[in-house]
Amino acid sequence: MINPISALSANLGTPQRSFLWQVVFPNIIGGGGDTTSLLLRAQTASLPERSQGVITVPFQQGPALQIPGKLTYPHTWDVVFVEGEDSLVMSSFYGWAQQMVNDQTNIAGGDFADISTTALFQLISADGSTVTSGYTFNSIWVQKIGQVGVDYENQAIIKIPITFQYQSWFISNGPAATS
Repeated sequence: MINPISALSANLGTPQRSFLWQVVFPNIIGGGGDTTSLLLRAQTASLPERSQGVITVPFQQGPALQIPGKLTYPHTWDVVFVEGEDSLVMSSFYGWAQQMVNDQTNIAGGDFADISTTALFQLISADGSTVTSGYTFNSIWVQKIGQVGVDYENQAIIKIPITFQYQSWFISNGPAATS
């Protein structure tokens, strides 16, 4: 009889760790600062979601035929960043948001290509040496800089939730996906 644990171990190899990943913004819109520091400050994120709609085709008196339908994305992606005393996270994403609509002038900035960019979400090997798989977000932009509570009674660090909008994503495997 096959031992299920040893079979799984042989088949799986090294499991991907949920804590070995990075978010890479090759270009922060609006001159948003040091992209390497932002990469290190991303604290929580998730793999992107994708689903297929269903087209139901009725047929006579029997059960309907179910076939794959329209591809759908939620078009939002949430990432939480740890803020430093240098305010790099807030200034980077606030600067990006200012490029879209300036708070002082209420004027939108340029073409869509000027306010959106590409972002990479990469999973990293257990030894930290290579990118094992990646996800590329196309035409991503800052939709929301979330509210951050501060509290005299709490000694926690500031975490800034950012919600991004994107047009599409695709799997970009391996080291070639790095910026």
